[in-house]
Amino acid sequence: MILGLALERRGDGLRLIIDFEAYRTGWVEFPPIVIGSQKITGLGAEISSLLEAGEEGRLLSPAAQALPVPGTVLMVYGFSGGALVCIIAFSLLSAGLVKNRDEAGRRFRRKKALRIMRKAIRRLKDEMARADFSPPLGGELLGKLSLALRRFLSDMLGVNCLSLVPSEFSGLDFERTGDGLYGDGLYIAENLDFLASFFSRSDSLRFGFGIDRSRVVSMVEEASAFITAFEKYRPPSSREETGGRP
Repeated sequence: MILGLALERRGDGLRLIIDFEAYRTGWVEFPPIVIGSQKITGLGAEISSLLEAGEEGRLLSPAAQALPVPGTVLMVYGFSGGALVCIIAFSLLSAGLVKNRDEAGRRFRRKKALRIMRKAIRRLKDEMARADFSPPLGGELLGKLSLALRRFLSDMLGVNCLSLVPSEFSGLDFERTGDGLYGDGLYIAENLDFLASFFSRSDSLRFGFGIDRSRVVSMVEEASAFITAFEKYRPPSSREETGGRP
């Protein structure tokens, strides 16, 4: 069925435009067309079906492949690259947060242990100043000092030092490389012989004879000096970074 006709002039020639509907496939011949003084014959068109046969009867022909939008490839690669950068950044951020959290926890535990130890030493110094000082009281104070120092070492090293005999401190086995922040393990490793001697002398005074105020004061001062040096200690790597300052 012909729906419309139009004759357009193109340069020196004419162009016929036919708007029609086809109801069958194959070759379709148009009847003679007369427009004004123009008579056109022998026109025809090849009609292809919009449907093609399939196993289940007539099926719609497959749709033509869509043309990519300009810049699609660039957009895909850009999105993939951006996603990869985000994943890497998130991984680094997560690792940094975990490291900072562990470091913050390490600092907090260290400060707490030092605070408890310094408080214990202050209490012992106050009790040593009592006018009614006696050998039994001195033995009791040395027992408190030994227990506080053993607990402190246990917290710092992650090793149970409460049940160790004095001689076992010389060969105490633990990670001695320090944590790169305070070098706790390095400092204590350098003072294992001192600790073995300290606990041995403390036990000798507590369970032997000759205990007096001056000897108890000396033991407390030794423990206080050990804690003060421990708090100020920096591993060799940190000393180099700070220009050799301890």
